[in-house]
Amino acid sequence: MCFRFSFLILVGVLFCGDIAAQNAKFEWVDYSVSSSNESNCDILVDSSGFNYTVGYFMGSFDADQGAGTSILTSNGAKDCFIRKMNSNKELVWSKSFGSSLDDEIMEIEQDLAGNLVM
Repeated sequence: MCFRFSFLILVGVLFCGDIAAQNAKFEWVDYSVSSSNESNCDILVDSSGFNYTVGYFMGSFDADQGAGTSILTSNGAKDCFIRKMNSNKELVWSKSFGSSLDDEIMEIEQDLAGNLVM
C-alpha cells in the first residue's frame, strides 16, 4: 500500500508539475548593516516599483543604504521605522516613531485605495 501511494505521488508530480509550476521572477535582494539592533520585518513593492521596508531598531542607524545618510534615532527602547526606496534602491524618505517603551512593526500592506497599512 505504501509503495502504491508513493508511486501515485511520484506520477502526479512528474505529469502535473508543469501545470502547477510558476514562472517566478527574481526581482532584487538587498541587505542593510548597522551598528544598532535593527530588524527589517517586511517589504512591500507597489505598482510603481517603490519598495517600503518596515521594522524596528534600537539606538540609531542610517536608513539610507546608499552614499547619503538618513540617521534615525530611537526614543528609548525599540522604535519602529519605515523607509521608501525607488527601483534603483535610492532612498526617497524614511521615518521613525515610537515611545520610550518597546515598539515593533511587523507587517506592511497596501489597501485598495493605495494607502499603506502597518
